[in-house]
Amino acid sequence: MALEVIREVQPQKLVLAHFGGNQCWNEVEEYLVGEKVYFDTAVVLGVIPEEQFVRMVRNHGVEKILFGTDSPLGGPEGICRLYEAMSADGRRKERIFSQNALELLGISK
Repeated sequence: MALEVIREVQPQKLVLAHFGGNQCWNEVEEYLVGEKVYFDTAVVLGVIPEEQFVRMVRNHGVEKILFGTDSPLGGPEGICRLYEAMSADGRRKERIFSQNALELLGISK
């Protein structure tokens, strides 16, 4: 359904929560990775297989990934610890944790 909206509306800015589709990551990877949309990381780290997360970030583009939490289901501390434990380098972490959101909102750093 998200792909239909993207193709029909062609939004300039669209954020898809829960990495594009909570627990439908195979479908997200097949149909949405590479599209002109942002994915947030709310309630996915620790659930999505790490290798799939890293692959999807690489193939979608780190510049289209936004740090997100979904309290009370998952607070930011746990998500930060999980992400820090993953194999992302400092540049990717900075983009996901802050720079991408600033650019999306048109805020200069």
